Amino acid sequence: MKGISFFSVVSAVTALATTELHNQGFTTLQTSQSGSILTVTIDNTASNVNLISLNVLDDLDRLVTALQNDSATKVVLFRSKNRDFFAAHLDVTPLVQLPGSNLLLNISRLPQASIAIVDGPARGISNEFLMACDMRFASAKAILGNFEVSLGLTLGAGGVSFMPLLLGRGRTMEYLLSGKDFNAQDAEKYGLVNKAFTSSEELYKYVNQLANRIALFPAGALASIKAAVNLVAGPTADQVRFDSSEFIRLTATVEAQGLLQRFLALTKNQTSVGVELRLGEELPKLYN
Repeated sequence: MKGISFFSVVSAVTALATTELHNQGFTTLQTSQSGSILTVTIDNTASNVNLISLNVLDDLDRLVTALQNDSATKVVLFRSKNRDFFAAHLDVTPLVQLPGSNLLLNISRLPQASIAIVDGPARGISNEFLMACDMRFASAKAILGNFEVSLGLTLGAGGVSFMPLLLGRGRTMEYLLSGKDFNAQDAEKYGLVNKAFTSSEELYKYVNQLANRIALFPAGALASIKAAVNLVAGPTADQVRFDSSEFIRLTATVEAQGLLQRFLALTKNQTSVGVELRLGEELPKLYN
């Protein structure tokens, strides 16, 4: 090893890990690496409201698999390319299979610190995804919620298991049984997000500073702290599996199928930006 420095070896390992991530062939995710910080941008160009489609879920699954063996990345930032939405919700048009409950559990158990930058609405599975991240920071444009009950469904990707750990039982019941939205201020007050900002600029400035500070510290220590916190404040695989099984059971009901058709009509097949932005107010129309 004469003539090869320790820092050269570290740089080579980092480059290899970065190359592996960028060679995944994602169609709905954009990735960029700055040192040990990976930024992942959700960009479903097939949807004007950035729906979480099966393609997005598949890309996220491959990303998480790569990150599980990536010792070079310490922090993962998740953001959206869409100017109006973080990600509206699950694409319900091909609702023929479960949207990957293990995926969100695996995200919560990554060795890296995961931070969601929420600069627009994120409902349904999008909010479940946010809850699986270690930290969530929001701008005034953020609207969070889980409206599955209005479609005769429950949360299918583990959100029922994550939310009480953040909000407590009573507040979780209030929001999941009513399908109400959280604005950024209430989300901060109740613990759904770490901090809310009045502007996107303040949001990004704070998150970038935090990510760079975390990235200073040893990866092993970060992973160990995360694992310990998850032991006390993380859902079990059995709890998440129960969420998934209930979702599957309810999707097969006549009532849910009828409500899904009304939902598609209300949202113009999930393309109406106006309806999707104020979805919490629009959903009672399904019962008119």
